[in-house]
Amino acid sequence: MECMVPQTIAVVNCCPAFRDYIERLIQKYSVDEQELKRKMMGALDKVERRGICLLTEKLFNELKPHFAKLLRKKWLQSSESFEVAVATIREHFNQFHKMKTPPYQTLVDGAHRRVVTEYLQPLMHGRVSCTSQEMRDRLAVRLKEDSAKLQELFRGLQSTMDWLDPAIDHLAEIIALKETTSIQMEVGVLVSSYPDVRKHHISAVLDVRGDLSSSTKHLILECQQELDTQDGGSTLARDRALFAEIDEATAIRCMRFTGTSTPGCLVQCLRSFRQRATRSS
Repeated sequence: MECMVPQTIAVVNCCPAFRDYIERLIQKYSVDEQELKRKMMGALDKVERRGICLLTEKLFNELKPHFAKLLRKKWLQSSESFEVAVATIREHFNQFHKMKTPPYQTLVDGAHRRVVTEYLQPLMHGRVSCTSQEMRDRLAVRLKEDSAKLQELFRGLQSTMDWLDPAIDHLAEIIALKETTSIQMEVGVLVSSYPDVRKHHISAVLDVRGDLSSSTKHLILECQQELDTQDGGSTLARDRALFAEIDEATAIRCMRFTGTSTPGCLVQCLRSFRQRATRSS
């Protein structure tokens, strides 16, 4: 297993060069083999996807026990579990940085969104509930501190998913604010920034506060009465979805990367291409 990461990176790193090679072959022999080209490019895409998925799952399998400790009372008292999670991500990406730019960007962007999703999920599931304004303030501070560290982390890793950055901060404000009108305004900002947020997401965050009556909750949610009927979540581009991902919230299941079937298909396609190109020249 020690060799799994460098071997996977080496295989994925071959894909851009193979794509260039295929393009040169087509130009050199002037062969109109679009279907064959489609199959070869598709095989390379599959190699990349499986490799990225394998590396992602290795990372998140190690993060799982640390994420399980987040948003609990002990987490409010100590940042150790979060710091260990951040250190684990950095350690893995020290190796992942050896991946070439196009697949690396896919890997780091996907990891960034999944980290934010995994972080927010226990908040939406009511893992912690405040019993006082002091606890609400302390929770909001911790959320903002963790948010700042995640932003710094993924900025350093060259993620392009900076649109994720305000999400945790918005929820922290909803938890900390005291006036109902201020909470309503912050909910409106959240909805504007993340069109796939739904009423049950906001309701869950309001429940975390632990101080709102049913009538006050209803008043806050009433301002966003179209949340469950608007189509923002379904029409939003998948690469801009966050709260819809929290709803799905199941670990990504990857096909086992054996390194045989897809590369074998690619080799077969390349051999067929060369044979046809030679006959036509």
